Amino acid sequence: TWDGGAPYGMALDRSQRLFMADGRANQVVRINRRGTIDLRWGRKGDGAGEFNLPHMLAIDPTGHIYVAEVGGKRFQKFKPIIEP
Repeated sequence: TWDGGAPYGMALDRSQRLFMADGRANQVVRINRRGTIDLRWGRKGDGAGEFNLPHMLAIDPTGHIYVAEVGGKRFQKFKPIIEP
């Protein structure tokens, strides 16, 4: 059980990290194994990296994240997150 946000779409990357489209906060978040958010991006808007009700997301084998918006009626593609 996880308290917080409005989870719509969720996906695991190839490292088994969980990403979630949070429709209420207009963000994409990454949730660690402890159930806490360790990364987030986005805000309400129609610019690049902004969201209008992100609803679903998917991650391809190379790590690109695709986010579909209901309100914005578009998809956005994000580069893989590179971490040390």
